[in-house]
Amino acid sequence: MKSSGDKLSNIDGKCLCGSDDQKLGKRAIYMVSAWAVENEIVLGQRKVDEKSNEITAIPELLKLLAISGCIVTIDAMGTQTNIAKTILEAHADYVLSVKENQGHLFEDISTLFAVDQAQNFKYASFEYKKDDQQSTWQNRYS
Repeated sequence: MKSSGDKLSNIDGKCLCGSDDQKLGKRAIYMVSAWAVENEIVLGQRKVDEKSNEITAIPELLKLLAISGCIVTIDAMGTQTNIAKTILEAHADYVLSVKENQGHLFEDISTLFAVDQAQNFKYASFEYKKDDQQSTWQNRYS
């Protein structure tokens, strides 16, 4: 599917209810899906290998999609260097979630925002874009 700039796509993994069979020793099926917010449709899906997790399936799914110019959102499970790199290589932007259990990343980001907030965001670099349909702003730290 061809994208047009600044479209939002959510990437998320889910367990398919009823896909397990304990009697046969069959584990549940996990899928990673890309959801087009504006069109309200699934753009693509990738099954997560039984001996893996979403972290390996997300880059494979992203490589199947035309996400150039899109903003891709992923929950904290997908906040990985390799995934961010895959998105940037596709000429897209991302919003990745962070949780407190992610090593020093959460602490570093919290400190960065606390320092900027204490300075009333005086030194933070902002980009603002406005068109007929939407207004967006992005805060980019060097």
